[in-house]
Amino acid sequence: MFVGFGDDTAVFSDGWDTNDAPGWKATQRGWYTAAIAASGEQVTLERFYDPASDEVVVSVSMYLGKMNNLDTVLGADFIVPRQFFN
Repeated sequence: MFVGFGDDTAVFSDGWDTNDAPGWKATQRGWYTAAIAASGEQVTLERFYDPASDEVVVSVSMYLGKMNNLDTVLGADFIVPRQFFN
């Protein structure tokens, strides 16, 4: 689970620090932009391959509104079991 903010920061439940990825910006991630565009509706993105985990992942996100004057998006990644692709 993660929360992205309009100032390009984010907090991840697994402790991942965006400072470990120079140039990473929350507002440029598909889960963030899709949720903003959906105006509060839940969005599900197309599955993608995550090389860091070597897994196929689907992201789900939703715009929560403004927090401290920043657009805020809540999201989660779900691993898709490989047997679905055989």
